[in-house]
Amino acid sequence: MDQTNTAYSVNQTYTGPRNISVPTRMYSKNKMLSALHMKSKRVLCVNMDMALLTFHPDKDSADRDVKDEVPFSRIKSIDADVTSASKGKYYLTVITDECDLKFKFKDAKDFHSVVDALRNCLHNDKPVYTASSGYNSLSQNYATNPTAYDTHRGDDHDISSDDAHDYAYHNKERDMVKNTRQAQTNAAEDVHHVNKELIKDDYKGNRDNINTYADNSKDALKDDYKADKRSLDNQYDAQKDYMKNTGATSAQKDALKDDYKAEKKNLDHQYDAQKDYIKGSEKIAHDANKANYEATKDGINQQYDATKNNIDARY
Repeated sequence: MDQTNTAYSVNQTYTGPRNISVPTRMYSKNKMLSALHMKSKRVLCVNMDMALLTFHPDKDSADRDVKDEVPFSRIKSIDADVTSASKGKYYLTVITDECDLKFKFKDAKDFHSVVDALRNCLHNDKPVYTASSGYNSLSQNYATNPTAYDTHRGDDHDISSDDAHDYAYHNKERDMVKNTRQAQTNAAEDVHHVNKELIKDDYKGNRDNINTYADNSKDALKDDYKADKRSLDNQYDAQKDYMKNTGATSAQKDALKDDYKAEKKNLDHQYDAQKDYIKGSEKIAHDANKANYEATKDGINQQYDATKNNIDARY
């Protein structure tokens, strides 16, 4: 067995092929379309060594979609329906956590080869498929007289149908699913683009508001500084004139100059401190605006990815 599937083994009494491929018709996974008996051409493969069930549209296609593959570990139960065997109709339903997969076989031989492989593939010594009494009866009869079931054989385009018109809708269904998927993908892309533009506009608007507020604050601070400086200069000039008229000493004049310089220095210091505060507040606001933009953008991208994944899973 494949090293990644050591929990699975093949019954020692089984002598059939370990990798089986047969043509089938698979009912649509869309329950509404399935109820209308819409099916698609699928090659159903049971790989016992890899513990894998696949149902690709083309056996030899290089473009394989993982959504068309089910490891045995994801299979919850299997139903081999032989109630219409007398009419040459054989069905297999594989139930997984994600969906129900129903296949229709062209004859008893293909049906038996697949089901027999599944019942002989073991998980913890229990078969992947536990045969029903109906299937056991068919299996015994087939083993005794397989030619009795050749009446309904045909090629892979000739699988018996519940209604003659069932398969005429295959291409229509495929195109409808493809178009629906593309429409939903386009809609998701449009919403994503609009959301990206909206948050970009919000970011730019907030950035401009921050710049405008900071510029206004700087201008107001500069005007206040000029006014305070003018008032200080006027007071100093008035005191100098007073000293000049009253015959103040040199020491008094020097003391006045020193006081003026100290007040001027304090005024400049306050002005520089307030400028730095405005500059720092502006940076904090810009950083917060950018962080909010990046976080919102990440959220939108995650939502878009989730929507795309849902679309991919649905179709």
